[in-house]
Amino acid sequence: MMILAIDSISERPGAALWRDGIIAVKSPSPSEKVPRASDRLLPFVSELLEEAGARLDQLDGIALTAGPGSFTGIRVGLALVKGLLFQRTLPVAAVSTLDLLADLESAALPSVQLRKTEWFLALSGETRSVDAETWRALTSGRDVILLGEAPTNHQARINRVVDSLARTVARMGAEKIRQGNGVPVEQVTPLYLRNTYVA
Repeated sequence: MMILAIDSISERPGAALWRDGIIAVKSPSPSEKVPRASDRLLPFVSELLEEAGARLDQLDGIALTAGPGSFTGIRVGLALVKGLLFQRTLPVAAVSTLDLLADLESAALPSVQLRKTEWFLALSGETRSVDAETWRALTSGRDVILLGEAPTNHQARINRVVDSLARTVARMGAEKIRQGNGVPVEQVTPLYLRNTYVA
């Protein structure tokens, strides 16, 4: 089985190719100026397929980060997948950013910064959108795995994610597709999680 994975919302957006458990990743190097996701993701995809000697029509599915996170990043990733699947039918696995973070560090609270004054936080099985004051209160003294920046004067123990999540997207997406949980790209719903979830 061969799955292409797109991570368009990390600080260093990237792509990965999962092929029977072996994962190849393309993302900006630590010394490289971080590009816009829209500028680099398609070249990363092309490089991955070329180096694997593979074609788009040989894929068994595509996985992508569906949010929550940057509105622009989410839209860029989904637009890229729709473009790749133009006149093609493949299952798509939409992977939640908070699930990705929890997978990286299961004992920590997953959190994603949306704007300077808004964060998403997964707490006790519930996803909440909170302001800085609430974030500090809910995370005080706890371990947090964070995509983005933390509020000032916090009391949390933070592991901040700066690398691409493409490898984890590939692994989790491949598992979803293998279990039959992929959907047509038209049915992929971005996870914006706005006002309805505000604490």
